[in-house]
Amino acid sequence: MRLSWRGPRIGMAVLLLVASASASTTNTSLSVSPGAEPAVLARTLQSKNPTEAAASAYWLGLKGTAAVPEIPRLIAALADDRPANPVRYRADAKNGMRSTPGEEAAVALARIGQPAVDPLITALRASSSAVARRNAALALGQINAITRNPNSAVSPRPPVQQE
Repeated sequence: MRLSWRGPRIGMAVLLLVASASASTTNTSLSVSPGAEPAVLARTLQSKNPTEAAASAYWLGLKGTAAVPEIPRLIAALADDRPANPVRYRADAKNGMRSTPGEEAAVALARIGQPAVDPLITALRASSSAVARRNAALALGQINAITRNPNSAVSPRPPVQQE
């Protein structure tokens, strides 16, 4: 009687492939950090990795007026509706929440405030992307709320959606 090792070998190969694939999707690090210069973060808005692009937009918003020169790149990112994992870059995010680079760009523009208003109005009027127009309207609404009541507890952040 001859025993075959083919079955266990194939099973082990499949197990190793699955394990390496899940590790590569969960343990990949972002190529930027919150401490990066605004110009570096702005270049990463076009990353193939949507979580990296969203993180860059979020961190640009934390830079405040230092991010003003990057407003055109943030405006361009408003149309990006690829799902991102905010748990990877936002301390307030919980497992199962999702965001997009476009939503994070809207948050960043709202945090920048008044210098972003005219470019946001232009995006709202001229963009062919419904996603970009929605995100521009979101940012303008948040800027308006903060401008009307600067002492309010309004946070210029869209609700992070749960999947």
